[in-house]
Amino acid sequence: RNLKEYHHLRHMGRVQFGLFLKGAGLTLDESLSFWSSHFAGKGIDKAKFDRAYSYNIRHHYGQEGKRADYPPLGCKNIIFSSVGAGEYHGCPFKHFDGDHLQAFLASIPGGSDPQINHASVTLAQQGHYGLACSQILHARFPTVEPASLAFDAHPHPNAFLTDALAAMQLGQQQQQQQQQQSVPKQP
Repeated sequence: RNLKEYHHLRHMGRVQFGLFLKGAGLTLDESLSFWSSHFAGKGIDKAKFDRAYSYNIRHHYGQEGKRADYPPLGCKNIIFSSVGAGEYHGCPFKHFDGDHLQAFLASIPGGSDPQINHASVTLAQQGHYGLACSQILHARFPTVEPASLAFDAHPHPNAFLTDALAAMQLGQQQQQQQQQQSVPKQP
């Protein structure tokens, strides 16, 4: 949201979100195009983007520097990262206070039940960040197997994305099957 609104993220925000997008399947060219188009809203032209930002993006894909192919940041790295004023990265379950977390959860598309959101906020305030996050995923996608909701089963947010996409696909298939079954047969 902040990238859309301000057309910029500070370094660690770009690292966390950029590696997440890479893990979700964005190619290097798609990533460069994505970041360039968003930063253009802040008045950063192509030349300045290439000079100031493209090196780090290519570095994440192993095309610069030590040529390491970096994976998405894991939940533990994200949870234990430090987030300063004006930065938009980290784990919302760890870094948001209760009111901000409650508002964030309510704003998620297809938002969860307020009682579930409250229970997740309570878990987060008790330091159970993975359980709080898993509870929201399960509330949004009930078809996700409960065993896969264990914190250790999700070493990084891309695993949650994979489970959410699989649950959405399963839901669409079930809906199509129901529609096909409810269509009367023609004589």
